[in-house]
Amino acid sequence: MNSQMINRIKPPLFSLLLMLASTVLMPAWADSSSGQSAEQTVSTNEKQAALNDLFDQLAQSKSKAEATKYADQIWQHWFHTDNPEVNDLLRRVQELRRQQRNKQALIVSDRIVSRFPEYSEGWNQRATMFYVVGDLESSLADIEQTLLREPRHFGALAGRALIELAQGKRKEAEATMRKALRVHPFLSEKAILGQAV
Repeated sequence: MNSQMINRIKPPLFSLLLMLASTVLMPAWADSSSGQSAEQTVSTNEKQAALNDLFDQLAQSKSKAEATKYADQIWQHWFHTDNPEVNDLLRRVQELRRQQRNKQALIVSDRIVSRFPEYSEGWNQRATMFYVVGDLESSLADIEQTLLREPRHFGALAGRALIELAQGKRKEAEATMRKALRVHPFLSEKAILGQAV
């Protein structure tokens, strides 16, 4: 892939990244340890139920403003964990990205993925950093890991569509964007696919 193709698709992704960086919001993270207390299990179940409701409301949104409200709340769930270490690492990734210290942000996102492999947003953050540094294949691999853990991750789906489009895989990009639009009907990235969507 040449740098012109990367530059052509970066603006929509950077808009998404700016939205993420500007929201000091936090994702539901379930402790995967088998030693959860009953209280932790109830809390995790309540968070998942709330997240499911938000996804239902997002999919049924009738306007961009309504969709944005629900999408922002979903990002809050994804970025809020009950683990202070994860929260600190996420904040560090965001800070490094704002400073355009992308290689350092990638190192920190590696740490999230290796220490907390079941945390879907950790994979998504690393996928984003791989994209930013131009490693599209690694970004796609991490997007797949994100979607294994959270199939409704509209940010990961939109990122995959952008990469597929850059790789000249228009049909795949359109199919991926249609999946993303079933989750979030007002994604700005749909514009890159023109009338086909």
